[in-house]
Amino acid sequence: MTKPKVTHDDLLRIIDLCRVVETRGSDPFEVDVQRYLTTLKKHLPRWELLDELMLDAEALSQITSIIRLQKKWIAYRASSLYVDPLVVELKIRLSAPEALAKALSKSWHPIVSLEQISPKRISDAFDYWNNLLPLDERFAPLSQGELMQPGSFDFEDLVRLKAVSAEEFKDVLNSIMLELKERLGSEERVEYEDFIYVEDFQETVLRAYLTSFLVSEGAVILHVNPLEEEAYLTLGHLEESSRTPSSSKVITIDHESWKMYMAGGKTE
Repeated sequence: MTKPKVTHDDLLRIIDLCRVVETRGSDPFEVDVQRYLTTLKKHLPRWELLDELMLDAEALSQITSIIRLQKKWIAYRASSLYVDPLVVELKIRLSAPEALAKALSKSWHPIVSLEQISPKRISDAFDYWNNLLPLDERFAPLSQGELMQPGSFDFEDLVRLKAVSAEEFKDVLNSIMLELKERLGSEERVEYEDFIYVEDFQETVLRAYLTSFLVSEGAVILHVNPLEEEAYLTLGHLEESSRTPSSSKVITIDHESWKMYMAGGKTE
């Protein structure tokens, strides 16, 4: 039996059209289901290869999806919830402003009533809505401007911005320094992690920051042994810190490493 000239193209065209309609939410009745089913019926006896049968099955599956969408489409249009958009637009255009205002007052259910807000707040609300950019401008792609270089804040910047109080910070810093001195009074040195990690994770992060501040000020010296992968703290002297720089070590303090250490394991 002679094979038809157009076979695979027919199947691929059916599959692509059905997928486009289903993906874009177009009218499913744009697909001529009866004609495509006739095409599949015509070509089915002529398929010989497995790939041809697989394409035929895929096309039939896509047509089935379109039929399902057509059923939902009809059910929705038949329900009382469906109103033709053109009819709604025509009715709005033909309605008097008084009728539109009355319809709005019946359907409007604000969270607050007029008696609960002041005339000043109403004026602010009007100004807010009047100053909003049009939707096409609000959702316009951002221009590719020059990126700012990353920067940093030091303690003086935080105080100037009133993000932290100098007196409170000094009290907390003195407290952690006093605790370290007490530990070092009975020990030659204190392991960094043993001093930093406590039961509360937020307190652990705070202690790490305060300790780094003391190290940067020279009040505490951080010693790092790269071979043993350990770090420990000793007391420093401000007059010596300018001559002997303190060692540095990047230590990640996240919730998982904190949990591991508190459970008895060492962080890497």
